[in-house]
Amino acid sequence: MVEGIGVIVERAADEVRILVSGTLDLQTAPRLLASVRACGLQDGAQLILDLAAVAFMDSSGLAALLGVYEHHGERLRIVAGPGVETAIALSGARSFLPFADPPANGRGAIACSCATSEKFGA
Repeated sequence: MVEGIGVIVERAADEVRILVSGTLDLQTAPRLLASVRACGLQDGAQLILDLAAVAFMDSSGLAALLGVYEHHGERLRIVAGPGVETAIALSGARSFLPFADPPANGRGAIACSCATSEKFGA
């Protein structure tokens, strides 16, 4: 049974933060990628993928992260939680993916037409 994925987009002047929850796997990774593509960044803005609430990530989720990194490069920052640490550690991706600490302050979530806070999957 697939848990699904929840995606919420927060925007500030200099960044877009995508908060992801649930499971990041073969069935849900395309939804994350679609959200990232549809919520394009303004020039100079940073993309923060907040995966702290992801319970599990498999190799498909890792491949999605690598694809986002390939496209956005140093503009990307990843906030990793326990649910994604195993895949990141086993792959060796921690040595080159750009990671960030969780935010110290909250921001108001803005629902984006490309993303949703509802669950996807079966």
